[in-house]
Amino acid sequence: MSNDATDGQKGGWHVWVDTGGTFTDCLAADPHGRTHRFKVLSSSCLRGTLTAIDSPTEIAIQLPQPLIAGFALGQQFRLLGQAGEPIKITGHDSPNELRLLKPLPGGTPLDQAIEIAFDVEAPILASRIATGTPAGQALPPMVMHLATTRGTNALLEEKGAEVTLFITRGFEDLLVIGDQKRPDLFALNVQKQAPLTTNAVGIDERLDALGQILRSLNLPQPNPPKNENQSAAVVCLHSHRNPEHEQRLTKHLRDAGWKHVSVSSDLAAVIKVLPRAETTVVDAYLSPIMTRYLEGVERELASGKLHVMTSAGGLVSLADYRAKDSLLSGPAGGVVGAAMAGRQSGFDRIIGFDMAARAPTSAGSTATSITNTNIASAAPG
Repeated sequence: MSNDATDGQKGGWHVWVDTGGTFTDCLAADPHGRTHRFKVLSSSCLRGTLTAIDSPTEIAIQLPQPLIAGFALGQQFRLLGQAGEPIKITGHDSPNELRLLKPLPGGTPLDQAIEIAFDVEAPILASRIATGTPAGQALPPMVMHLATTRGTNALLEEKGAEVTLFITRGFEDLLVIGDQKRPDLFALNVQKQAPLTTNAVGIDERLDALGQILRSLNLPQPNPPKNENQSAAVVCLHSHRNPEHEQRLTKHLRDAGWKHVSVSSDLAAVIKVLPRAETTVVDAYLSPIMTRYLEGVERELASGKLHVMTSAGGLVSLADYRAKDSLLSGPAGGVVGAAMAGRQSGFDRIIGFDMAARAPTSAGSTATSITNTNIASAAPG
């Protein structure tokens, strides 16, 4: 790797992270331009084997990643494939030796698979390993570029937020009706996908096609959300011409306690209400998950900077990032990287493959989370 990547960060670290559904890959450049590569589980765990039992609470382990002494202090230790609660690690005096709060179960064999679970997000765990920074200590100054499929997998596995759609009265069933497309034209029993919304509330207001007020906004009295996994999607007819009603309704919802509010005129100010509503609902569905995840990463970076990759393949700050932009964040990184590798190898036309694991759905079946074939131009522009 060229030292050009760190020219703007002399004296600090530069970290590139791709978080997938199973693994998180990390490439880090230290202040001297040396590169370090790491792979951790996206569940923020490290797995290895038990190599020695010096006493019921003193053990030795082997991990793929070399850890400095003290790195795992205070984290949770468990035996894979065995029942029982995790055990807190109370001592980590040398790289491969641990002290446990409670003794291991009797008869635990050597070469037993083990796992250490950390209480930080996977990109931070990888950064701490790369920089040799134990938990409880501040990370050194760094810039992190992060691509993630967290939002993609949440959508495919139906693990998003509970969304309440606030929409112009009379259009509450807009997402149920959809656009009447029939992918299987001759199917006698058409099975339509249910919308991502949990509830729809009709709002007494109406604008005409020019954005002029036909019926003034009558603000509802919404109940405050019961938990942090609830969000609101605000969609008013013709708000692409006049966002006033949406903005007033949004302020009203925030004053009522709604933290996550997605607004169609902010996200997709297009003339057609259906795609505008669909985009807004997706953003609301993923917003609590992505906000918690990215804020957790940025909080651990302290004085560092976080840039997140969007579905378009560009990097933005957390302040400019919206949950809807996360859907192709991980795959977009693959396309950008493949195009760059092609240019460096002298090819201006390449084919890249991005194949992910199969993830369980709510019905118990499996669905391929991401399987893309990308034909990318490696030529500039």
